[in-house]
Amino acid sequence: MAISSTEYAFLFLLEYLFGTITGKNAVYAYYCEWDQCETDQYCCGDNLCCDYVYSLWYFWVGIVFVVILLSACGGLFRYCYYNYRTGGHQSNYTLVPNLQAAYENKLHTRVNDAEAQVNYPYYEQRMNSSAKEAEAVELASYAVNFDVTGNLEPAVYFYQEAANALTQAQNLGSKLPNLESKIQEYTDRCQFLKDAVFRKNQPVAVSLSEEQKMLSRARFLFLQALDEDEQDNVNEAIELYTECVEVCLQIRGSTTDTGLQTKVSKLAEQALERAEALKGLKTPVTSPTSSTQPISSPRTSHPRIIPPLGIGNINLGTQQSIAQKPISSGSSSHFNLKVIGNDSYTSEEIDVLRCTSFINGREYVPFLLVDLKERFAYPMPFSDRDGKLVLSPKQKNIFSKWVRPEEICPNPKMIEVIDCFSIKQTVVSDCSFIASLAISAQYEKRFKKKLVTRIIYPQNRNGEPILNPCGKYMVKFHINGVLRKVVIDDYLPIGSHDELLCSYSNNRNEFWISLLEKAYLKVMGGYDFPGSNSNIDLHALTGWIPERIAIHPNDRDLDKERVFQMILKKFHQGHVLITIATGELTDGDAERAGLVSTHAYALLDVREIRNHRLFMLKNPWSHLRWKGNFSEYDFVHWTPDLKRDLSFDPKSAQMFDNGVFWIDYESIIRFFDVIYMNWNPSIFQYTYCIHQTWKAGLGPVKDIYNIGENPQYSLEVNVQSQATLWILLTRHITDREDFAKNREYITVLVYKNNGKRVYYPHDPPPYIDGTRINSPHYLCKIPLTEGGTYKYTLVISQYEKMKTIHYTLRAYSTCNFSLSRIANTFRTQEEITGEWKGNSAGGCKNHPATYNNNPLYQLQINSASDNTELLIELKAPKEYQVGFDIVTVTVNNANSSGYFSTKSSGAYRSGFVILALENVPAGTYNIIPSTFEPRREPDVHLISGSDDRQDVELDDVRLHPNIERILDDDRWIDDATGLIPHCLAILKMCHQLTERLVAMTMSSVPQTHHRLWEMIEVAKKISPRVDDVVRSMYPPLDARLLEARSTALILSVTHLTLVTRSVCNIITCDWIEDSLAEMSTHLKVLRDASENSDDCSKSDVIIHNNGSII
Repeated sequence: MAISSTEYAFLFLLEYLFGTITGKNAVYAYYCEWDQCETDQYCCGDNLCCDYVYSLWYFWVGIVFVVILLSACGGLFRYCYYNYRTGGHQSNYTLVPNLQAAYENKLHTRVNDAEAQVNYPYYEQRMNSSAKEAEAVELASYAVNFDVTGNLEPAVYFYQEAANALTQAQNLGSKLPNLESKIQEYTDRCQFLKDAVFRKNQPVAVSLSEEQKMLSRARFLFLQALDEDEQDNVNEAIELYTECVEVCLQIRGSTTDTGLQTKVSKLAEQALERAEALKGLKTPVTSPTSSTQPISSPRTSHPRIIPPLGIGNINLGTQQSIAQKPISSGSSSHFNLKVIGNDSYTSEEIDVLRCTSFINGREYVPFLLVDLKERFAYPMPFSDRDGKLVLSPKQKNIFSKWVRPEEICPNPKMIEVIDCFSIKQTVVSDCSFIASLAISAQYEKRFKKKLVTRIIYPQNRNGEPILNPCGKYMVKFHINGVLRKVVIDDYLPIGSHDELLCSYSNNRNEFWISLLEKAYLKVMGGYDFPGSNSNIDLHALTGWIPERIAIHPNDRDLDKERVFQMILKKFHQGHVLITIATGELTDGDAERAGLVSTHAYALLDVREIRNHRLFMLKNPWSHLRWKGNFSEYDFVHWTPDLKRDLSFDPKSAQMFDNGVFWIDYESIIRFFDVIYMNWNPSIFQYTYCIHQTWKAGLGPVKDIYNIGENPQYSLEVNVQSQATLWILLTRHITDREDFAKNREYITVLVYKNNGKRVYYPHDPPPYIDGTRINSPHYLCKIPLTEGGTYKYTLVISQYEKMKTIHYTLRAYSTCNFSLSRIANTFRTQEEITGEWKGNSAGGCKNHPATYNNNPLYQLQINSASDNTELLIELKAPKEYQVGFDIVTVTVNNANSSGYFSTKSSGAYRSGFVILALENVPAGTYNIIPSTFEPRREPDVHLISGSDDRQDVELDDVRLHPNIERILDDDRWIDDATGLIPHCLAILKMCHQLTERLVAMTMSSVPQTHHRLWEMIEVAKKISPRVDDVVRSMYPPLDARLLEARSTALILSVTHLTLVTRSVCNIITCDWIEDSLAEMSTHLKVLRDASENSDDCSKSDVIIHNNGSII
């Protein structure tokens, strides 16, 4: 059959390609006689000639065919590669057939239900099972498609959502067969892909040779030596150069790599040459700054002369000269604040800071100026002397080993890019700390200002932290009132799959997140951290001022409008860092809302746009997002205009869950519990702080009736027009259990009391009554809206004084102010215990017939001046209404400004009244305590204090409120035993002896005031002994009881004489010896009577026993 040459060529090409594909190419041999074919022909068969045809359409057909073939091969290769990468498991998951039909009928149910979208987290609960089945079909189709194409992250998300949708359909009564098995299949596939994603994102462990690690250390040693050299620190530079040379020699001797040997030899030569030049042994060829540097790593620089960071050279080991004080909670150098008042520590403040330096069993001293010269370069890798951190239970279950950064990735860095989206929390329960890191990183990126990166050392000359191949790092945190120094090594925990078991960065080569977390958790006791809140964590990281705002839907005190406008304005000004935390959520609510119970979220953005108030939040887990209004599945609220204005595409967001979502303000109020705000101290100009201790035994347990013994401070503010004044109270925490079981509730009360001490909690009423919270930080804002001079009294208060606390009180202001502690100026104090008994319980002045029967105490003030300050307290059981009057008997100067004839303690109060007097003239005064009603008989404690130890003499002139009446009572005359006169004689001599001892002590106190309190404590025990003796004197008399109680009284008075002799430095005193001897004579009579009484009692017993039936 005759064919054209073109047709033949095309058939030949097809046959050739078929043979190439099948591997069965035939070999063709055609024969034509010589010269049979012309020059423009060719042999195309046996003795068959064909013309050359230059139409090439058949050629292009072949090219297209080849392209199609190569594309098919490429698809096959990708499929095989993905199948290998995910462990050889193909995704054979298909949609449930029954669900497919439901999907076709109900696909748009969820989108079209606009009413349900208003409260989407509860929307699914109201849907029927068919709608949830349709939703599951949609989600499962997405999951399978992403799974097949190798997009693991979105596949994980949609498998999980599909399983959740099927679970909800089951709860709503779905009757689909094999529903539980399908849920399990989706869940298993989700977990498998999640593990694959986790392994994919983890840094790949590498193995560097020991020589390479040593070379890194040698380079770092050389850089450190150059820095010391340039600062003229000769000795330090020589030491570092020498160590560099030693490490280089070790490398050269342990490797056969000639290239490496050349490198280390050149480095050693440079180091040795410069060291010899510094020693004066050789003239340097080049200066250290101009020498050719063998490395390009950033060089650290720690100048020797640096302006103070507000830390100073405080010596915590001695009580010697105290230099400039560390500035806590944001030093003045960091925030450009002017320190008001004295900038030196008192000895008490040093004791406080020393005591609270021991945190969870380790010491973290204040960060000092000298710490900027901390050494970071060593010939050997650095290991923390405190050992490895304690792992959490979750870490322990999968822990493999501790590794350094160079064992995790080949080119580790401290920071690649500061970005909040790269931060990822793992199994450590420190969501608030990771959220704090995220918003701090975002602040640095937005405002180009160093915040958390400046607290990590070593640093280069630009103040940027750098990776240290020697493994030592130093971090400074604001903890317990001051910046404190934390030193760590670079060991990090990894699991059985070489995954990091701590928080890390998605940028595989950077480690600042892991190292900062390790330093913070070292202070907090280990990776098994019980958790805190973002106020605490952000303050530790940045020193910014913490504030807490509780948010509840039904809270009438919450001004939602004001709070939102404040957040909107201050956030965009860079004045505040914010995290928002959920409260307790049920599992069902948390699942429907897409939120985590008691979890902190970082605030990345806030907008007021198109009548919407929106927050952009980030879950520290980097997955699991909000499902309600303005979520990526909300098709109602996301209008095209809103999506364009916020540059947000919900469909793209559905493809990948990174834990970032938009949420409206009303949903924040509804589903979240608290807003944590940390304010930039730079918004203020002035600051001052005080570190103090509040002992548990000082004052009553609760601040119900008396706050006079609470720590109090005088605050004076000079305002030109208006100003801002904040008071921050920070309780020092030294034990991790304090975080987990915090029972110390603290606050600051503000009084407009002219800067004077306040005694009653509600008299005067507080200007600002603080809320007692168990957070270590409490912030009080004092409004100053008009110009003028304001004087306030600040009172530290607790709900219950369970134990001694240490605290820091700091003030921030935009105007000048002064803050000082209100000291206790009463340098002498005496306390008398008595009682209202029988007729002596005369009641108040409303009962004139009995009022004069009340006990009477006399106060003698001997002073050359008329400016004595006097404080009188009366204490009794709280069920009694008590008060007192002080009446002037005689006075030296009746024209004194402080003169009075009678003063009252004021309204009768339950169990406690107090009266403070100023400029009291010298003289004699009577104090008359009373109950409001007569015949009320509680014990009474009368305490008097004076500002001058020489000026006051508090004397119960009768040793007992009714001592004269006791001694003159006619009932004692009828005594037939003859023992009462001896008891009266003992009482009278005790009374006279006590009076003389008090008088002698008061005249000798100026030389021996440090022992006065010992005498007062002993004297307090005498009055109850008098009561015991008097009760024993009433019939029927018991000689044994009378003798025992008289002995106790004499022993108490004898103890007082011994203390008085020590206080007054008296070796012998005849009248004391004579009085004690006479009392012993009377006591002997009582003792003899007691012994006779014992003999009679024994006889009575014998007679009784003999008369009994035994």
